[in-house]
Amino acid sequence: VWRKAMAIVAVRGFGGRLPGAYSLEHLARRVGWPVLAATDVNSPAFLATIREQQIDLVVSVGASQKFKRPVPEAPRFGCINLHNSKLPRLRGMLPTFWALFEYDRDPTSALTVFKMTEDLDAGPLVLQREFALDPAEPLDRLIKRTKGLGAELVVDAITLYRDGVTFDVRVNSSD
Repeated sequence: VWRKAMAIVAVRGFGGRLPGAYSLEHLARRVGWPVLAATDVNSPAFLATIREQQIDLVVSVGASQKFKRPVPEAPRFGCINLHNSKLPRLRGMLPTFWALFEYDRDPTSALTVFKMTEDLDAGPLVLQREFALDPAEPLDRLIKRTKGLGAELVVDAITLYRDGVTFDVRVNSSD
């Protein structure tokens, strides 16, 4: 609750200029990147906005909607998404839960930024950052911990796009 409240204060009250990292929107605004929110990513109006504003990249985090064609191909660099698993493993819902559930099989998980396609959690990988799991860490604490790490990974991916890096898979390990 505190982090969400601070994100609202950082974005609405300070226009992103508040130090810290309270949300991905806060980080984006702090570095001067425009943020466009959409209630329906598949609406003709959103697609028209992408084309009219010549959007280079759409970033999706925690989207509750499936991006349908032609939306993933509309921006110059496409759409990217953050997923809290070591894709291609654990595609779909509740990846953090399933990573802990499968700890005995694999004591690590990852955060993955990937290019979106019409298939869920199945596009080419952009960046992947592995981290060790601790079976004693409560699920809610792990989710909170990975939210901040995920925001940083998305910023790293956007920076690579900005710098003209082409994408094969890049894997970074860190705890």
